[in-house]
Amino acid sequence: TSSLIQVGSPKHVRAHIKRGVLLEIRVQRFMAAQGHAFASRYYRTEESITNWEKSTRHFERIRAVHASALVHHVASLDGDRALRLVDQEALAHFLRRRNTSR
Repeated sequence: TSSLIQVGSPKHVRAHIKRGVLLEIRVQRFMAAQGHAFASRYYRTEESITNWEKSTRHFERIRAVHASALVHHVASLDGDRALRLVDQEALAHFLRRRNTSR
């Protein structure tokens, strides 16, 4: 949908949204009629939620360790070497937006 919006074709966007809505209605009707047969496969149980929470916590720990190592590495570099790691155009854009929002 976002690609169609960027292209600027309202006719195609409306058709895409309409197809999505019609599909959603068909799925809801199917689930109303046959959902009991599939419920055990698609509804989350306590065990699956627990596993998801465990994996999320694990990912967050890995992310924190990685971020810490990256910060320590960048801090150990001199200013010129650290600046070479940064996209200068993106940094300039970020600083302009930050200064205008203040």
